[in-house]
Amino acid sequence: MLPKPNKLNQMNWLNLLLLKVVDSKSVAVSDFNNDALLDIAVPGLFDSGVVIHFGYLKQVYLKQIILKTGKGSHPVWCAIEDFNNDSKKDIAVENSGTQKTLVFSLDTEFNSFGNQMTYSTNSTPWSVAIGDFNNNTILDLVVTNHGKDNVGIFFGCGNGSFSHQNTFTTGLKSQSSAVAVGYYNNDRLLDIIVTNYGTNDVGVLIGYSSGSFRRCEVFFHLVMDLFRSWFPQMILTMMES
Repeated sequence: MLPKPNKLNQMNWLNLLLLKVVDSKSVAVSDFNNDALLDIAVPGLFDSGVVIHFGYLKQVYLKQIILKTGKGSHPVWCAIEDFNNDSKKDIAVENSGTQKTLVFSLDTEFNSFGNQMTYSTNSTPWSVAIGDFNNNTILDLVVTNHGKDNVGIFFGCGNGSFSHQNTFTTGLKSQSSAVAVGYYNNDRLLDIIVTNYGTNDVGVLIGYSSGSFRRCEVFFHLVMDLFRSWFPQMILTMMES
């Protein structure tokens, strides 16, 4: 039974702002142009691009740009971080149609996205997360490869480029979908948590300091497609003992 609301846990939504998008499966938020206002990045599954909505005062989004990901690319997921250590936010985009990861780097002089680097996943990627998996203080990417039943890791080089993909199985017919990273076993080494669409479960890959992982272990059978969106959502509560 849910607790009754009180003054401490009530939340009032005063304004609802609707932004038109084309069949989007994910959204990411960051301040791309350093104006202290949050911007919104939305990949359009059938729009072959990522739309950046720039924030303005009074929570209005007027200006937008489109980062083209290529014909038939079908971008499904994006993640934001500074991959080349220039204090500017960059975007990693998963494209299910072309089976590629694209990384857009923000131009430091013109506040626009210029350089684009492409990495093959050899499968249909569904989502991406960011973390330092080999403990070299450089950010890496982890991608769910839905068509190959694995996750792929691209180790970062610190200049915005990444290594070739290293894959780790998520189980036979698992069809890995959503991914998250965290300290699952409290050893301060990043682990990977993945929802598996095909086997209807959640698996955990325990990380080692070298950037390798223990074989995927299934811990939960509580995954479902809550919103009928093709993507099983992951709602987990991690409690410290």
